[in-house]
Amino acid sequence: MSHYVLRPGRSEDFPYVTETWLRHGQKSWPSGPGYHRAVKSVVRAILAKPTTVLRVATVPDDLDAILGFAVTETSPVMTVYFVYVRSGSRDLGIATELLGDTKGKVVNYTHYLSPSCPPGVKIPKDWIYAFYNNF
Repeated sequence: MSHYVLRPGRSEDFPYVTETWLRHGQKSWPSGPGYHRAVKSVVRAILAKPTTVLRVATVPDDLDAILGFAVTETSPVMTVYFVYVRSGSRDLGIATELLGDTKGKVVNYTHYLSPSCPPGVKIPKDWIYAFYNNF
């Protein structure tokens, strides 16, 4: 039996995704007064776009128990906004599977790796850093 299953994101996932993005994104960006308010509005705008795809990894027998997620956009260009996998669920291939639809495509990404990422995690060399896609 697999340790996880993938499912499409749901609006009920948005609060968890937003708070996790804020908490872990803060580790890789300078934060100060107004960080949460500003970033929360950007995250909400990204999640509201019709071209945004939220994929979620969950425990097989509890589709509400989130192990990780990926927020991507498929158009006009493939963009990876944020990927997160809970520390206890890393090394199971969850992030790789969440990002499976990026293979063989030109990919923009909008965040650098957080210092909390495990050693050995790397952004593919052919991906293009494009922070401006957040706006």
